[in-house]
Amino acid sequence: QRKTSSNKQTSLKGRKFAAVNSQENLLHYFVTESDISTLQKILQNKKVNVNFMKEPGLSALHTACVLGDLDIVKLLMSYGADINLKSWSGLSPLQITSLFGHFDVAQYLMRNGAVMKDIQDGYSGDHKLMQSLIVCL
Repeated sequence: QRKTSSNKQTSLKGRKFAAVNSQENLLHYFVTESDISTLQKILQNKKVNVNFMKEPGLSALHTACVLGDLDIVKLLMSYGADINLKSWSGLSPLQITSLFGHFDVAQYLMRNGAVMKDIQDGYSGDHKLMQSLIVCL
C-alpha cells in the first residue's frame, strides 16, 4: 500500500515505513524483529547498503550485536557487513557486543576478523567481561 502524498509510506506485512532509504529502514527494522527470512530477501537486493547507519548512528550489524543475535550477525556478515565499522559514537560491533555481555557473538566476531585492539580502547579497556572472554578463547 502506497500513499502518493509528501509523506510517502510503504506497507509490508501491514506495517508502515518511511519511503526515504526504505530498503535500509526495512533492514534495520527486521534486524530488531529477528526476521531472518525477510532480511535475506532484503539483502538479496544488491542496491541495499548493508552498512547504512541509522539514528542513533548504528548499522544493522551494531543493532544485531546489541541484541546478541548471532544468526543475524552471521547473515549480515555474509552480505558484506563491515565487522570493524565504528558507530557514530566510535564503538565497533565487538565493543558493543562486549558491553552487552553476548559472549557467543563476541567470540564469533573475534574469530572472523574483528580488530582486537578495540577491546583495549575506549569504553571497554578495563572491562572485566572482555578480559574473561579473552581467557575463554
